[in-house]
Amino acid sequence: MNTFIKNWSLLSVSSVVQQVASFFCMIRIARLLAPEGFGSYLLILTVVAVTTLVASLGLPQIITRIIARRGSVLKIVKTISWPLIIMAVLTNFGLGLYLFFFNGLSEWIVLIAAVVLSMSQVLWMILESFAFGKQQMEFSSILGSASSLVWLLFVFMIPHAHFSLTLIVAGFSTIQLLRSLAYGILEQQSGYFRKNNNSSEIENSEERRSIFLQSFPLFGTGLLSLLTTQIPIMFLGHFSGAKEVGYYGIGNKLMMPLMTLTNMLIAAAYPLLSKHYVDNRDQFNKYVRKLFLAIPFIGIIFGLTIGLFSKEIVVLVFGKNFSPAIEPFFIQIWIILIIVSLSFIASLFLATNNENLMVKLSIFNGLVIGGSSYVGSHYGAIGLAVGSLISFVVGFSLHWYFLNKLIGRIFQPLFLISIVVPFFILSMVGFLFINTSLPLRIVIMFGILTLFVLFHKKSIMELFCDLRAILSS
Repeated sequence: MNTFIKNWSLLSVSSVVQQVASFFCMIRIARLLAPEGFGSYLLILTVVAVTTLVASLGLPQIITRIIARRGSVLKIVKTISWPLIIMAVLTNFGLGLYLFFFNGLSEWIVLIAAVVLSMSQVLWMILESFAFGKQQMEFSSILGSASSLVWLLFVFMIPHAHFSLTLIVAGFSTIQLLRSLAYGILEQQSGYFRKNNNSSEIENSEERRSIFLQSFPLFGTGLLSLLTTQIPIMFLGHFSGAKEVGYYGIGNKLMMPLMTLTNMLIAAAYPLLSKHYVDNRDQFNKYVRKLFLAIPFIGIIFGLTIGLFSKEIVVLVFGKNFSPAIEPFFIQIWIILIIVSLSFIASLFLATNNENLMVKLSIFNGLVIGGSSYVGSHYGAIGLAVGSLISFVVGFSLHWYFLNKLIGRIFQPLFLISIVVPFFILSMVGFLFINTSLPLRIVIMFGILTLFVLFHKKSIMELFCDLRAILSS
């Protein structure tokens, strides 16, 4: 247990450091490269993320599990090396061709840097899976935090006159490569790749083949997730250009605090929900109702403070060049809130042993969201935002239907109405008044928030008591 707490603490601190550094780097890069340059930067990172996922073959989690059970790293390295190397070469060759022919990036330094970045990310993932299998998170935490701080210093030390897409991509790739090489050296010095006579080795070709067979479900799920995360950005860049990617890309970064806050809440509640589903169904239903109130309540606060003032936030943080991003950013707020609700429903499916249904619904979501993204991306950032919002609403409706069908109708119609209606009112009011005077929007914000609190006063008071109990359990 002490090892778990130590590892969780290390990764949590490292995650915060990396997110903060990434956030400030993103702001400076966006302001100095302008929408088109920033969009090209995001496109490169997006394509690299796709090739990294494909090249890794879904192996990292399987590697971690096998090493945790057998204790040997050396035999795993011998088993996976050639397939990974071949796949990495093929995917990164495709990466270079895609950037050259579909994104118009003909500068050889940028193309080489993108390939190096992708190879570095794959190497990092595999090395990290070795360390995690041995329950050693120190290397990952220290190197992740250190490289993020170096990246932050690099971005802010570049003079304005020398700031360019080429320098940024080359610098980031170099830092990531050095980080991965340092990881490998640390593992080598720690004896990870020495023969371990006391461990159970992989003995035959059939067992070696089973490693890759085990990775296929994770690999397929990862590829499917691309339809809701990376592929829409690639569609947008291809059909509407890098500038529209720049407008669309700032929304996900600015909404990261909400995602982090709510995901921590869901993660903290998940073990308790799993336990009560078996031991105490009434208590389970109670916690589910309260959490379904907590998530929209947090979302409405964020929607009020960020959505109604998205004009000021976008211009203040990124500059007037990003003014066309105001409307897409506002819509993305509601997309993020729906995604958070979907994440909670997914955790309920897991808590109630319905992971197979979750996978089937994920396939449906991927196809619907991927299709709507393809259509919406023809109409710029605003088109992609609207298309994604519609598809996520459809996906949420289907998730809600199966949730009620599986765990019983624990939600009264009035409860659902009291949660959904404020979302629609706020989204419509916010979009209509987004360009009105600041004092009027402040009045609207306090008016809607006051009505929501008065309507749910009793439930909110009970909610805070229950959340304290959940988080302290």
